[in-house]
Amino acid sequence: MISPDDLDYFRTDISKDQVRHGMTPGPAGHVFLKRTPSPAHARREHDTLCRLFAAGGEPLVPEPLGVAGSDVVLGLTDGIRLFELLRMLRSLATAPEDPLLAQRATDARDVLLARCLEREQRIQTVLRTDPEAVRIPYPFDQKIRRLLDHLARLCDLPPADARLRRELDLLAELWSAAACVPFRDATPKNILIADPDLAIRAGRDPAARMARLRDRLASGAPDDWRRIPILDVDFTSVEHLTAPEDDAISLLGHQISHEGPAVATLAAIGRRAPQRTALGLLVRYLRFGGRKLSYRILNPTGFRVRFRHDDPAFYFTSLPGRIAGLSPAFAARFPATLARCRRIGEVAVRLGPPAPDEPDFYLGWSNLPPSYWQESPLEGHPP
Repeated sequence: MISPDDLDYFRTDISKDQVRHGMTPGPAGHVFLKRTPSPAHARREHDTLCRLFAAGGEPLVPEPLGVAGSDVVLGLTDGIRLFELLRMLRSLATAPEDPLLAQRATDARDVLLARCLEREQRIQTVLRTDPEAVRIPYPFDQKIRRLLDHLARLCDLPPADARLRRELDLLAELWSAAACVPFRDATPKNILIADPDLAIRAGRDPAARMARLRDRLASGAPDDWRRIPILDVDFTSVEHLTAPEDDAISLLGHQISHEGPAVATLAAIGRRAPQRTALGLLVRYLRFGGRKLSYRILNPTGFRVRFRHDDPAFYFTSLPGRIAGLSPAFAARFPATLARCRRIGEVAVRLGPPAPDEPDFYLGWSNLPPSYWQESPLEGHPP
């Protein structure tokens, strides 16, 4: 039963479309405006971007140009999101008709992910040395406990029983101790590959971009992928703390990137602190999968645009096995939590993609016009 409380929780905690983005003319051409929740958030994110931009070495972020109220002003980037590029590379890597092209696509993917992982370590070093930062752990009760209650209602599952509530209480305690580094959302959708040949431009359809990628793979040297600039975006969440393994989980744990060497790399990282990594995976997968599943049920219009290449079920069906693989002891301590994840995954599998005529509860409730980005406007040129 979908309630106004669930729709309000979706609006305030899950929807990514409350923060507006846009391009506007600036003194030296178009710039990108990122609307944050408040002027204080804008100043915090701008200051973080300035510190990263001035870090030296290979650039880490787009150029921060200033703050205007709740907006952070950034330079545009001519390129493509890592998520979109990984999706294109995967389709070429699995094509049997051209083994050489498939191998080059696989090599390109591996090089890009390895570079991003190394950059995450540089970024984390800069963020940890902020002398003025006052941060609290990523709020477990709001982001995880309430999310699980919300998903249970959407999936028509029974409320949390005493065993599950006790496990969540213990998880909250463990999370408070584990969250010790600044949190940034290091997913492939928040990383831009500054390759002008693959940029979003007026009149360039997906087939044309794929053709350009094929040409790059066919004619370019493998080292090209080691030189293409990479820029990380979205530092709104740095007010919170997370587990040290969060960046690697966010980069390598998504369905689009969790394959090949990425699996072995994430497993190796997890061996350094298996129970903490398992906890980080639980938190991150519940947020990743929970957002997508909530969109799928409440806001299918937004899901078809924003998450049309994502599968919410992946995170819930794969989570129990991956946690057991990282730390059997951790999995044994939280059977009710993992059982709830399995049940949610079963519902997500049955749902499948939204039908064209499926009702949109959120738009009907909010009376808001849809405003969605499938790919970040930071990647392209103004019309």
